[in-house]
Amino acid sequence: MNMLIRYKFWLSLCCLALAFSASVAVSSLWAQDSWYEDSLTIEQLSYQAWKLKNLQPDSARLVAEDVISRADQNDFPKGRADGLHILGLLEWAEGDMTQALDHYLDALSIRKSINDSLGLGRSHNNIGNVYFQLEQIDSAEVHYYQGMIIREQLKDIAGLIYSYSNLGDIALATKDVSEAESYYMMAYELAEKDSIFSGLAHVSGRQGRLSLERGDLTKAQATWEQAVRYAEQANNRRLLAGAIQEAIRLAMINDQIEIPAHIESAKRSMALAAEVSAVDLQAEAAILVAQLAAANRDLSEAYDYQIQYQELTEVLIQEQKNDAVMAILEQKDAELKAEQDRRTAKENSDELSRQNIQLGFWALVILLLVIAGSFAINYRAFRRQSELVERLEANNKELDARYDDLQEFAKIASHDLKEPVRNIGAFANLIERRYAVKLDDKGIEYLEFIIKSAHQMNALLNDLLTFSNIPRYEQEALQPTFLHQLVGEVVAQKKKEHGAFQFVGTTLPTIHAYPNLIEILLVQLIDNALKFNIAELKQVEIGYDTTEADHILWIADNGLGIDPNYHEQIFDIFSRLGKRDQAGTGMGLAISKRIIETHRGRIWVESKPKEGTRFYFTIPRHSMDNLADQDYLGARSVTTPVAH
Repeated sequence: MNMLIRYKFWLSLCCLALAFSASVAVSSLWAQDSWYEDSLTIEQLSYQAWKLKNLQPDSARLVAEDVISRADQNDFPKGRADGLHILGLLEWAEGDMTQALDHYLDALSIRKSINDSLGLGRSHNNIGNVYFQLEQIDSAEVHYYQGMIIREQLKDIAGLIYSYSNLGDIALATKDVSEAESYYMMAYELAEKDSIFSGLAHVSGRQGRLSLERGDLTKAQATWEQAVRYAEQANNRRLLAGAIQEAIRLAMINDQIEIPAHIESAKRSMALAAEVSAVDLQAEAAILVAQLAAANRDLSEAYDYQIQYQELTEVLIQEQKNDAVMAILEQKDAELKAEQDRRTAKENSDELSRQNIQLGFWALVILLLVIAGSFAINYRAFRRQSELVERLEANNKELDARYDDLQEFAKIASHDLKEPVRNIGAFANLIERRYAVKLDDKGIEYLEFIIKSAHQMNALLNDLLTFSNIPRYEQEALQPTFLHQLVGEVVAQKKKEHGAFQFVGTTLPTIHAYPNLIEILLVQLIDNALKFNIAELKQVEIGYDTTEADHILWIADNGLGIDPNYHEQIFDIFSRLGKRDQAGTGMGLAISKRIIETHRGRIWVESKPKEGTRFYFTIPRHSMDNLADQDYLGARSVTTPVAH
């Protein structure tokens, strides 16, 4: 009987250990999935706070604090660094340089520990901004230079614009006008190349200050007016408000004031500053309106805005006082809480020690049972899983080897085929130069046909290599792809190649894709729209829509159109509906289709003869795209004028 009781006891204990082991395994898997989802949420919240920092600074602060709290709970240091960085930007905008520097330095320390190169570039640059504002020029220059080196290594174009501009500020502060001009020009050329309007507005303002330093007031005014136009395009309200004010002040200095128009501009600057809670800019705008109204002999309006200026100045002073008092109270509360925590910890220490001894003993017993039970249950499953993993790894290695062999074959075949084609073209050109006078018209015609065929064969080999290389991108991670910027670059390139045409675009989102492939896709489809188009004024339109699962884009033209019978055939490799002597290899749409299929999307065409063509394609939405439906609904269409 005693043996039976003992058996039941140990059986019950083993069952309990097994149940505990299973719950631990399930909890571990759940925790891993939960951490990944939480980290994505933190990244999305960081980006949301960054977008709100200029438009809704109070909301941005709340979101940034939430980011830091979530990052601490989930042991996600990058999220904490991003949240601290945004708080630093907000403190900077409010004029609290000391607090901004504390946040930036904390973020810098975290980013060094996790080797966050992109974040390090930003932190160094913003720390330099604080030191520059505090007139510690040497310290500012050190951080600006470190940020620039990192950004050059990463090819962070947007960041380099500000690094070059800030180094220009250092040169201007030390009266090295020539070096300042060189840095500003480097920053301007980068911003202009990539159509980064906020960067163009920022650098134009710096160039305006450079002109002031040289005493060229007329150029300074023109440069600030240009900064206003760029800030309008960037939709940066704080930047726009400041640029408008600088342009008005220079117009007053140059005696080019247009009182009614400049009063309206100053009032607009004040409204823009109010929208982003920039009390300092509101005050500056109010005093400008008062001065302009006085010049217009409207003493009533001048008095009203003078009163507003005084009230806003008092608000600024009060905010500074409140910040100082709040900092003192927070420090005092922290000291009191720390003292209370120390007392509580000391009181609980003895009791916890006693309990821990007992718990430790039983925990050790249970742990040993759990380990034994887990090992017995999981050993067989582990062996089966190991065998499956080994087979899977072997299959993957075999597939990788075959794919590498295929890629190597494509490269070698392309090179070996290109060499004789290049030789044919080169020697045909040589014959044309040396012996053209000895050939009759037919000989010249044959020679030109050889040269043209060599060029066509070279283009065909390039397209074949492109077509065969597309699948290799599936081994890489998707990257943020700025569609608006890519489309602008491709359209500018095509206007150089094809001449003037009308382009109608719309606001496009940032998506996660393979940027190089998306650029090739845009080039192929826009080329197609222009190549098969005999209209007097060629038109190309790009449109955008979204569903819950996909981004939907289309490129339309006013060209020849395509018979519906051929809507499927045109995507086949080497498929050409036109004459064989037309430019192209017949692979453009096949390449486009393969790029879209690599992104797990679809591509199709809607067209009729003489009614133009519209190509649709989809790209699956990604959790990090950060594109809400209201962002698209608020987008407004813009038309690019015909180039001359």
